[in-house]
Amino acid sequence: MDAFERVREVNTGVSLTDERIAGARVRLLEGIDAGVVTARKRVSRRPMFLIAGAVAGVAAATATVVVVGQLTAPAPQAEAAPTFTPTPQPTPTAGEPFERATVGSVLESAAGATVSGGVPEAAPGQYLRVEHQTTQLVLYQPTGQYTQHNATRATATAAWVAPGTYVTYIPGDRSQEWVTVFEPKTSISQTFGPEGEALAAEWLGNALKERIVDRHVGGVDDGSDPQLGSDAYYAQIPRDPRQLLEWYRSSLAGDVLDHDSQVASMIIHELERNAAPSDLRAALLLALREMPNGRILGVDGSLVTLGFSFTWTSDQFDSWTETITVDTASGFVSASSRTLGSGGSLVPESLPNSSVVTSISVVDDAP
Repeated sequence: MDAFERVREVNTGVSLTDERIAGARVRLLEGIDAGVVTARKRVSRRPMFLIAGAVAGVAAATATVVVVGQLTAPAPQAEAAPTFTPTPQPTPTAGEPFERATVGSVLESAAGATVSGGVPEAAPGQYLRVEHQTTQLVLYQPTGQYTQHNATRATATAAWVAPGTYVTYIPGDRSQEWVTVFEPKTSISQTFGPEGEALAAEWLGNALKERIVDRHVGGVDDGSDPQLGSDAYYAQIPRDPRQLLEWYRSSLAGDVLDHDSQVASMIIHELERNAAPSDLRAALLLALREMPNGRILGVDGSLVTLGFSFTWTSDQFDSWTETITVDTASGFVSASSRTLGSGGSLVPESLPNSSVVTSISVVDDAP
């Protein structure tokens, strides 16, 4: 099974059994479905495609403390600190020319702000509440090699966009109980194609109708050892940006068509999880500088959206684009998106396959 097949299997669960829901609810936190898991040497799971639409969904909006940036475009113990210190660089504000900044200077600014404590952290007895507002593009074709709801952009005859929400409560003491809340999906925000509206309604009718609250002590229950999110898990990850890249690359196993796209996806997903210590978040931001074809897509004050594009040789899809919106004043990653493939006239090229807008706050209680 090649890497594309693993990606394409993600959205197959429109008719969910109790057993499938139980297995998927934690994997949804990481954007991983059962068909997406690839063997890894040191990281037990890696995200390939956001599937919050299979179980998570939209709920009533809840207040947050941190202002959310909008998406303007779509092993062994490592050394304790990076081998070089990020130096904040001037970042253009709205209306200033993009050429006054580079992808590298943006990421260095964000890394420096992260090290200096720009993102709030929960104290023991408190929780960091991380809310993810997601969108999922469902691509439909009557028949296909995979499933009806996993068409490509070029082959889809109908499509729709489904918003969703899931919230993670990360305890200030990582050894305590973690809580993740998945809200049921309740709406469709866009449809495409003559049959799009009817097919979307049928798909939504098969979606999860109940709220899921998952509780697990000591981190995310994803089968990793050490457990994902725990202090021991993050202690094994290098803080030197170049060593960090090699650590991620060496974790990939099997038939991987393009290592850079996979590594970029894992880094961005770790940043939006908001569970990593500040020194590791800084290293993750600096490691992104090494990703190819990086460019600045938009600037809104201290919020900068970056894009990273990759060319694939798969006969199913030809491209993979990741975007990330980062606050250079705090290092907080407020949004990201992923676009797979090109072609077709049904869905606008600017519409990603998945996107996440993240907000955080420190609270005293969890559900």
